[in-house]
Amino acid sequence: MTQRDAHLATACPNMFRSRYVHKARSHALGACLLAFCLLLPTVLLAWGSIGHMTVAYLAYHKLTPATKARVRGLLKLNPDYAAWEKQVPIDASSADRDQMIFMIAATWADDIKGDAKYSDDGPDPNTPDGASSSENIGYTDLFRHRYWHFIDTPYYIDSTRGYATPTPNAQTQIAAFRTVLASTQSDDLKSYDLVWLLHLIGDIHQPLHATTRVSTGITGLDEMMGGKGFFRGSSVLVSGSAGTGKSSIAARFASAACARGESCLYFAFEESPSQIIRNMRSVGIDLEPSLQKRVLHFHAVRPTSTGLEGHLAGMQKMVKSLQPDVVVVDPITSILSVSGIYGVKSMLTRLVDFLKVQQITSMFTNLTFGTNREERTEEGVSSLMDTWIVLSDDERNGRRTRGLYVVKSRGMAHSRELNFVSL
Repeated sequence: MTQRDAHLATACPNMFRSRYVHKARSHALGACLLAFCLLLPTVLLAWGSIGHMTVAYLAYHKLTPATKARVRGLLKLNPDYAAWEKQVPIDASSADRDQMIFMIAATWADDIKGDAKYSDDGPDPNTPDGASSSENIGYTDLFRHRYWHFIDTPYYIDSTRGYATPTPNAQTQIAAFRTVLASTQSDDLKSYDLVWLLHLIGDIHQPLHATTRVSTGITGLDEMMGGKGFFRGSSVLVSGSAGTGKSSIAARFASAACARGESCLYFAFEESPSQIIRNMRSVGIDLEPSLQKRVLHFHAVRPTSTGLEGHLAGMQKMVKSLQPDVVVVDPITSILSVSGIYGVKSMLTRLVDFLKVQQITSMFTNLTFGTNREERTEEGVSSLMDTWIVLSDDERNGRRTRGLYVVKSRGMAHSRELNFVSL
């Protein structure tokens, strides 16, 4: 790896993670556009140009000056660079000009779908076929590679798993492009891989690109999610005070995944595996058979055993080794003893992004203490998640009962009422 490209390899994985767009040259106009675009996900069927430029805008502001300069040089090698320049206002400053071109570059992989110079390969343009589908040769490649934009994960209603995930796909290509950017390959190839990487990172962070649903493990909660459960590859936050059933929901979710023949990796930061199995058995959830079948894996560790970077590195290493379908982190609150909320939020952002790239459905539990919802989510951890479920311990007809409320679930219709669900 050359010294000037080292920053590209480290910057790309972690810098694409928001949903709003900023097209203006001033913060005032940008704020108006952001407020307007907050409404767009309710009506759009996919990211589109605005969504991808939104992701690129946030990405650009994570880059160092050296990386911006390097990226500017690589983007100039794109055959459509002159056309991108024409879309920038003539009175834009050089800094704004570079930012806008970076944003426009994120749409290139979609633009070539309608460019007559490019063509589809194979009998089905959305399915990889033959050696050309995996080639990474730069701008001399005139195939559209529609199948690079997503990953299809087969869904099974039983334990049979007779179909493999088609490759190449978004996941394999992101890894390939990152490798090239960190290598000594030609700038032409790096330019090609950079614009593709910009686009694909936006694709995988759009919930509406994920259509497969997985059961929550709780019939009543599935019904609240349109009768189908969570999107595969999405992130879920379950918040509630002590005794409201957070761990029970996580255990139900893990158990349901194992019953489908999937594997689950359960990170426990508070209790040992034996304690979790004992406690869940007392509420009718038997995790022992899944553990014996080696489809359920526990990793119990004290939060203070290492720092945030140590925890993140260890979790990523285990995920790569076990390749689970589902990950549970119970609870994230315990990690607060290692660092403050901002450090934990940064760590969770990177973990959530890592799991999304792997198309792993994740659930995080969060112990809350405040009296209102905003306080209880520890200053915005919920903003990182696709689905946010809040549990409450309420009095109903003279008895204490557990309430459940789906605050949000991106990309799907869901119940907005407080429901009393049996866990």
